[in-house]
Amino acid sequence: MAIRKKFENSRCYACSCAWCFLACGLLAFSSLNNPASAATVSFGNSVVITAGADLDAPATAYPSAVLVQAVNFGSGAQTANGINFADGVINGGDPSGTTTSMFRAGSENNGGLFPGDTGDAGLNSILQGQAWANSGNSSKPETLRICDLIPGQAYVAQLLASDGRSGSADRTQRYNDADDYSGSQSDSFSVQMPTYVLASFTADANGYQDIFIEDTRGSGWDTTFAGFALYSVPEPAALSMLTIGMLSLLVRRKRH
Repeated sequence: MAIRKKFENSRCYACSCAWCFLACGLLAFSSLNNPASAATVSFGNSVVITAGADLDAPATAYPSAVLVQAVNFGSGAQTANGINFADGVINGGDPSGTTTSMFRAGSENNGGLFPGDTGDAGLNSILQGQAWANSGNSSKPETLRICDLIPGQAYVAQLLASDGRSGSADRTQRYNDADDYSGSQSDSFSVQMPTYVLASFTADANGYQDIFIEDTRGSGWDTTFAGFALYSVPEPAALSMLTIGMLSLLVRRKRH
């Protein structure tokens, strides 16, 4: 009788632990959906694009990443490397609203922006379109606003840019998370070659993220942007606890 009672107590303890892991996982996972302080954007190094497979970079860096949205500017809807890029909105005014858009920019589609070949017709087309800016547009930098974000959720965006025209040979730019360039920033890179930069951040309560493009040549606001692909990144600890809790419950159910 005493042995049976001890066995039942151990079963209850195991069950309690399983439910505890599951509850902790759900609590941690749900915290991703709660407003959090705006995180600094972490920019990776600029990388020259040579093939359509370069669009796999976010999934390679974050294997659990899930595609959320992809938008290009100036080339219409395109499919590249299996990713559907929507036709983006370009606005000449200051950042506002809750629709993913480029601000303080104009639109252009020009084969000279990318005269090369990535082996992916859709990516070629994306790189031949741009949202462009110069000092005639605005006294402030060209801005990408990514909307429809879940507050507290972690994201990584792959930012694309190219301007292979001969007159743009000396143009360089970088990305910033503040329009006065006081925050985090990427390295400065030449737009003469098609280039991507990975930008990771956690969405704040506003539900959008602004990324500002700085002309590092020192000639005003002469910048370009082709498009981006955005991925959500599940929080590892929360997913681990969810997995442990669910596996424990499954094991217990199999035994009984």
